[in-house]
Amino acid sequence: MGTVLDALVGAVLAVTLVAMLVGRPPVGLRVPIVAVAAVAAAWRGLGDGPVWLLWLVGVVILVCAANLAMGIAVGRRIRPADPQVLRAEVLAAAAGDAPPEQILLGVAPGGALLLTGVRDEGAMLTHGCPICFLEDVVEGLVGPDAPVVAAYRRHVLGGTNRLVDLHRGVIDGRWHADLRPVRGAQRPFRPPFCPVHAA
Repeated sequence: MGTVLDALVGAVLAVTLVAMLVGRPPVGLRVPIVAVAAVAAAWRGLGDGPVWLLWLVGVVILVCAANLAMGIAVGRRIRPADPQVLRAEVLAAAAGDAPPEQILLGVAPGGALLLTGVRDEGAMLTHGCPICFLEDVVEGLVGPDAPVVAAYRRHVLGGTNRLVDLHRGVIDGRWHADLRPVRGAQRPFRPPFCPVHAA
């Protein structure tokens, strides 16, 4: 029985560790399952079970602590923003006298907006859906019914996060958009209140 339990809790913790390292932390029901597995692994490792279970629990705890510290550091760089004011800011920056060559737009798994090229810190909308906001800004720069918006939406609905890379054409100077993979958390934000992007 001990060997089966050791293998089971070890497998749960190993899968959790790999998921956290690729940017998919446990959420929902998986959190208590991981907590029970960690307690069982510590109990077995301190008892007559294998010592490697203790090492595995320690590594999982260290990765959780690092993720928490990173989340706190990122959270300090996020400011609340009214969607209309923020949209006007992005469009004004893109159409200004010295517009950026590239703007990266993205929505973090927690709903914060990345606006590289426009502002140094992220933004959390005071109301509305951040994914709808991103799509609206992209269409405002690239044009209505931009194909990149449909592709972005397919990724979100499929469970994969992406960045929208807006860049100016060398010849025409117009804005063009492509999708780029996200480094870190691949899980997209799923607003429960949005009829288009809700889970």
